[in-house]
Amino acid sequence: MAVASKARVVISRRTLRSIAQGLVFGAIVGASPIAMTSSLAQMSMQMPETGQPGAPIEAVTSRAPFQARLATICTSGGNRCDFTSAVMGSSRRLEIHRVACRGDHSPAGDPPPRFEVFAYAERGSSGSALLVDLPEVRYLRTNTAGVWTISEQVLMFIPAGHRLHMYISATTGAVRSIGCTISGYLETLGA
Repeated sequence: MAVASKARVVISRRTLRSIAQGLVFGAIVGASPIAMTSSLAQMSMQMPETGQPGAPIEAVTSRAPFQARLATICTSGGNRCDFTSAVMGSSRRLEIHRVACRGDHSPAGDPPPRFEVFAYAERGSSGSALLVDLPEVRYLRTNTAGVWTISEQVLMFIPAGHRLHMYISATTGAVRSIGCTISGYLETLGA
């Protein structure tokens, strides 16, 4: 008699273990869509065009191809050049897919200088900035000077009220530029 009740307990434990495993699996599979939906809704409230949490993301209502030459400022004999776009108007966003720049560096050094390049979205005169990319510089040495280029596919977003500000600086020598061009899409945003 003791054996029969013991067998019944073993069967019950196996059954309970299977039921518990099924419940855990069901909870994981069943909760995932709910959790994912919740996290997506939360994400849509996290990163709006303003960069402030809590505001909804605006939908793109139109998209037009865009290409522009950036304003270039190089200090004479200096080691830095700055490039800026126009400020994006309200309800506009710039989606940049390509950056192409060219310039020279003198004197031609051995070893070549190291270059530092930053691209960021700058908001007016407040000086607040969002880093958007770090384009790579290629350098070719000639007899009298070095030639630097940036030619990269990128994905950068410049929100309304911001402008693209990019700069290149060299560790040694003087940097000049013949300019930078960006291309991508100008988007109109709506609620």
